[in-house]
Amino acid sequence: PAEPSPPPASVVAVPGRDVAAIIAGAGSPFDIARQLRDLDLPPQELFDHASRLLDNGQTDTALLLLQMAEQANHAPATREIGRMYDPLHFERGRTAFAQPNPAEAARLYGLAAEQGDAAAAANRAALKDWVTERAGRGDPDMQTLLREEFDGGEG
Repeated sequence: PAEPSPPPASVVAVPGRDVAAIIAGAGSPFDIARQLRDLDLPPQELFDHASRLLDNGQTDTALLLLQMAEQANHAPATREIGRMYDPLHFERGRTAFAQPNPAEAARLYGLAAEQGDAAAAANRAALKDWVTERAGRGDPDMQTLLREEFDGGEG
């Protein structure tokens, strides 16, 4: 007999719970996050679901799932939240935030890089270049950020 095919990537088998159905439910992002938290999903699984939600423009729910994964020290989730704040990657429809926040992006990239995330380290370096350029043009906020987050921190 032929073996059954695995569920599609958007559906993760959890005994007694259909994660895709929870995410597709009519509840608020907080209700969805609470239900998923109750399932005690591994951080990578939360991250994978968040990535699909971002692809579908469901940024508020994606952010909550990323924050849940981040709380479990999942460096890629921390990096992705940083990316949502990063002015170099800021894209409406892929962020839950109204405007970029380079200071928060730098902080989160630094945390993810400390956990060994090479992509976060590269994003942080690119952001530092962006901040340095604006600080050189006399932007006092970027001068402060450069001094406090990059020059005064780990770099």
